[in-house]
Amino acid sequence: MVFPRYAALIIVSSWGIACGGSVDFDPTDGDPFGAGVGGWPTPAAVCPAGGPQGPSPEMLGPPPGDTGDLWRGLGEGEGEGESFTMPRPGVIDQVIVQIFAMPGVTACRARVYRKCDGQRVLVATTDKPASAFPVYVIAVQPGTTIWDQDLSTTTIDIDPPVPVAAGEEVEVVFSAVGGVKYSSDLVSVITMADVTPDARAVFPNGAPGIPDYTSLSWDYHAQIRLR
Repeated sequence: MVFPRYAALIIVSSWGIACGGSVDFDPTDGDPFGAGVGGWPTPAAVCPAGGPQGPSPEMLGPPPGDTGDLWRGLGEGEGEGESFTMPRPGVIDQVIVQIFAMPGVTACRARVYRKCDGQRVLVATTDKPASAFPVYVIAVQPGTTIWDQDLSTTTIDIDPPVPVAAGEEVEVVFSAVGGVKYSSDLVSVITMADVTPDARAVFPNGAPGIPDYTSLSWDYHAQIRLR
């Protein structure tokens, strides 16, 4: 079982409002108030309208994993998760994720981003209490092993639902709230293979402990419900 821990964080702030959310701004990129190359303003991202809700729900993303996958600590910060390419227009109203909680964590934060005009636009943020997640068994029950772990998933409602358009990229990323780094985190599960077409793991936190992560085709064990 591999359980890397945090070595660094990429800190990202949010500036400006666009298509119902805030555009992520990396402070290493320049002026946070929109001055682009040569001082010209950088236009805010414009997202397609998205929706409407379709006639039947569709689950996108990898199914739950098991003890043979990569288990790693998930602390506060920009998080890790899964990117999806939308097969049709509709709305996202649920996220189903395989995450476990250690004592001391307050909640799991789920963020939904749309990729619009080349920018990540934060369109939804939901905190789910840590008590709703299975406990990470090895950290709290002496004498147990990974084979005793409850492998249940947890559903996070997205309210109001997020409208999306066919062909666009949507990221759902997760992070801990109220944890203490290296002692009280969430634990997430990642499959070290490309098991789901049109989806892949993403690491806005810089993937501490995973070398060359940008070249990997892995899947984070999270699904979305597209209606």
